[in-house]
Amino acid sequence: MSKRQNIMLLITKTEAPRENQPEEIDYQVIHTTVGRCRIRVPRLASDSEYASKLNWLVDSLDFVISVRINPAASSLIVNYDTCVFSSTAVQENLVTAIQQASTTELTLAACRRKV
Repeated sequence: MSKRQNIMLLITKTEAPRENQPEEIDYQVIHTTVGRCRIRVPRLASDSEYASKLNWLVDSLDFVISVRINPAASSLIVNYDTCVFSSTAVQENLVTAIQQASTTELTLAACRRKV
């Protein structure tokens, strides 16, 4: 397999919130290649506080090289180190961050640190 093998995925997660649990954030894995992942998160278009929290959470992951959020496209673009985790583990960690960002409390200084 070549290092630049393109993998096209379309994974969607939509679920109604359960009672006494935080709301489930919708997302869709749009595209992945070795070392890069793009995920559509509709909430990014309308919630800048959520976007800041998500940016901070993703940027704090050990394998992340760079993070970019495009609110107009509702997308999260992550470049990551392929030597640290498998692409499956990377996606699992990113999905966890997408869900955690809705309930994470960060100080304003922490949110602005890398945005």
